[in-house]
Amino acid sequence: MKWSRISLLTLLLAAFVLALPVAAQDSTTDLQVYTTEDGRAFVQFPADWVSEPGSDSDSVLTLKVANTPDALEKELFNLDDVFEAGEVHIEVAAIALAELASDIPGITTDSSPAEILDALTSQGMPDEFEFGDSGEIKINGIPAVRVNLIAEDRGEGQLLLTVLEHKWIVAIILYAAPGEGDKWDIIARDILGSVKIANSPLEAEATSAPDETPEPDVTAEPVELTNSASNGGGMLMYPATWFSRKHGSKGIYIANTEAAVEKSFGDSLASGEANILFSFGTIADYIDDANLPLTPDATAVELLEMTTVAVAGSVDFTTVEETTLAGKSAARVDFSTSAFAGTAWLITDGDNLITVQLLAAPGEVEKWQQIALNVIDTATYAPQ
Repeated sequence: MKWSRISLLTLLLAAFVLALPVAAQDSTTDLQVYTTEDGRAFVQFPADWVSEPGSDSDSVLTLKVANTPDALEKELFNLDDVFEAGEVHIEVAAIALAELASDIPGITTDSSPAEILDALTSQGMPDEFEFGDSGEIKINGIPAVRVNLIAEDRGEGQLLLTVLEHKWIVAIILYAAPGEGDKWDIIARDILGSVKIANSPLEAEATSAPDETPEPDVTAEPVELTNSASNGGGMLMYPATWFSRKHGSKGIYIANTEAAVEKSFGDSLASGEANILFSFGTIADYIDDANLPLTPDATAVELLEMTTVAVAGSVDFTTVEETTLAGKSAARVDFSTSAFAGTAWLITDGDNLITVQLLAAPGEVEKWQQIALNVIDTATYAPQ
């Protein structure tokens, strides 16, 4: 079977997906963010790289990135392209798992990354490449699969594939110079691990009881998560019309007004205001900072329960509930005072955690919870 120059998503739909050689020597701290036009997906890559969005309408996300303009125009499926020392080109694509399962025999919505790759490769492999054995790995604690490829004398690369939340196949293909595929491993894994996809339209709807006198219009408007903020290894996307500020060395406030973004726990929130604080760190540091009688192997529920005990008094809390957010163990609790109300989430990821505090006027918290959850889907933490 002969292969022409085609996009990564087309490869997916044609039942061939490659894993990328991820980036070079250091894990890059200066990043830029690409967000799809509909705001549903985003990916991070080095700030000094160049990029070109794809146009495949079947995908949730398609993007080419490279460390030079020349490398951006090359790919190993073009037999005339040769990668020079130091050049790297990475393509990122995401597609609904259910869509691929309907097209490719052997793939179901319960398939693992390794099973998906086996089903794809059973459809046939390009003659131009020599492939290594696939190996199972983990990216941010999530199962993934990787395959090396070589195009003799022209370059080499890797294919990396994972499944997010049992809904999205995310794949990366990397091209580099001969002998340099593994050189880009750290960056490649960082790029794949940064991909986030929202599960639903980014909109929070107002709720009101039948036959009530209409309340002031404090409905959360439909939003696109096109702005980004980062601090101390933490990063998130937030609505285009919102505001943000850094808090300490590892915190980020976002809010829907300039006045609300300056507020914090204990301040009164006016009707229509929403304020969300994201804090990033390790479980051990969180326990030490809050002086909690726990050990670093504590669960999300245990951590949040002890936190409510530590701050109880003038604040009324509901029972802490166990949940899952962005595929990670989490816990949530609602709280209220006479001046404000809110919801808190605590998400654990190995030794790390993200805490989220949503504040709103009394009676208005539910109107902002969906936006908070959409932002949580985009939040990542990479200790520096």
